[in-house]
This record gives sequence, C-alpha cells and structure tokens, in this order.
Amino acid sequence: MILITGATGAVGREAIAQLRGDGAGVVAVTRDPARANLPATVEVLAGDPSRPQGLPAVAGRIDAVLVSPRAVGAGTAELLALAAAHGACRAVVLSAATVQFPAGLARFAAEFRAVEDAALASGLAVTVLRCADFDANALAWAPQIRADGVVYGAYPVPPPRPSTRATSRPSPRWRWPAGTRGAPTC
Repeated sequence: MILITGATGAVGREAIAQLRGDGAGVVAVTRDPARANLPATVEVLAGDPSRPQGLPAVAGRIDAVLVSPRAVGAGTAELLALAAAHGACRAVVLSAATVQFPAGLARFAAEFRAVEDAALASGLAVTVLRCADFDANALAWAPQIRADGVVYGAYPVPPPRPSTRATSRPSPRWRWPAGTRGAPTC
C-alpha cells in the first residue's frame, strides 16, 4: 500500500491514477475528503500529513510514502518516522531542481532541501525527484509569451546561448521494479 500526500494536487492525482492503473493499493491523505473528488477505488484518509500523529489508521499497512513537500513540509521527519515504525520501507520525495540549481526565491529551495534532508535521515530507502517546471503554472508565463513569445521560467533573461540538447522528449511512465507489481521492494 502506498500513502500519497498531496493527493489532490496535480502530481498526487497523476500518481494515484498511474499506481491504480498498475494495480497498486493507494491511500490518499487529504484534509477535506468531501471535496477531494478522488476515484472510488482509492482509499481516502482524512488527515493533515503535516501533522502525522493523526494518521494512525494506516499504521502497519503502508509500504511506501510519496512525500509532497507542499503538503507535508515540516512534518516530513515525523511522518516518515511513523511510517518506518509501522513497516514502511521506502519514500519518494517530490522535490525541485532549484535545490541543486538555484533559481527563483531561495526560501523555496531551502524548504525543498529541508524535506529532502528529513527523508534521507529517516532510515527509509529514499528516491528524490528534483523536478523542474510543471504545466500547472503555465498561465504565470502568459505575460512573457505575450511580450516576446519566449518562456524564461525562473530566469528573468534568456541564457547567453541556446541549448543544443533536445528540450522535448517523451517521458516514460515510472514503474515499480519488475516482479513487484504495485509494491515496493524492501
């Protein structure tokens, strides 16, 4: 069973859809189950992942946790300690590329770094996904596109020369390792 924090966000919803499509058991944590609008095949747990002491209902059933820093924040260490104490073996942290390549506001990178550090100190096997921009913020780019047809993302000016690497390629769906069908290996 995989505990999804940030379950009603863009990434959480997509993770749930893919995991359920692969036959994995999913528990979605949400502060407001009545408004979550999640599929009926998903177990919905009312709770605040940033205050995990209120999540004992899943104790002993969770193998892995998807950590959304915006949902969990400073509660990451406590959430993962609780999960580990009840048998979880893996955490996947949705982080940001700004941790490694500073851009934008420093406080955002610091918040993501703190969540990464808490996860890495948890004793669980940890995978950190340092993501860049998502399309969910595309409207924020509208003024840039109107001004000169270019999106600079977090950068106020374009790089000195264009990149020669491919900027668009299909991204394969992530899958659990072969033979584990919907469950992490510990």
